[in-house]
Amino acid sequence: APGDFRRQFQFLASHFKDVLSINLTGSASGSYEAARSAAERINAPGKIHVINSLNASLGEGLLVVFAAECAHAGLSVEKTIAAVHELIPQTQTYGMLRDLSYAVRGGRVPAWVQTAARLMHVTPFIRATPDGKIAPAGCVFGRRDNVRKFARTLARRARRKGPLNVAVGHAMCPDDAEKLATLLREALPQ
Repeated sequence: APGDFRRQFQFLASHFKDVLSINLTGSASGSYEAARSAAERINAPGKIHVINSLNASLGEGLLVVFAAECAHAGLSVEKTIAAVHELIPQTQTYGMLRDLSYAVRGGRVPAWVQTAARLMHVTPFIRATPDGKIAPAGCVFGRRDNVRKFARTLARRARRKGPLNVAVGHAMCPDDAEKLATLLREALPQ
């Protein structure tokens, strides 16, 4: 909520020279707008800097870690913001959804899509697009070895790129996350 951001920004602005807030893509959440609105309403002109990550989940997290590393290295907030903005289009987030029920409940996916996916044994992949929207990124048929199929899809899309920083997250399936990390290390040694 904007009030939560406002209180946090006021506290941080009273203790630090600058505050950098890197937020979930504005296309998928209102948190970016809430942070921007709160930053405009507090009495700390020029101290609060709000960035739309155009990403979600670990993509946003990697940008936050990068900004913290820049700050730790002594970069000015202006140089840090410029570096983060340069990294945003290079940051990609993908996800594999075994269950669409939360997306249906949240109104992001029609119920008929969930029914069709279940009947056809389809596991969809999603991604954050360069403009910050969450969109389909493909799918696999069948229920067996979907982690390997997901890893293959990701590796195919990343092969032409140079060195990569990869983060693997999960929602209550640590074994799948470990398997995905192992498969990605094998397929993408860079």
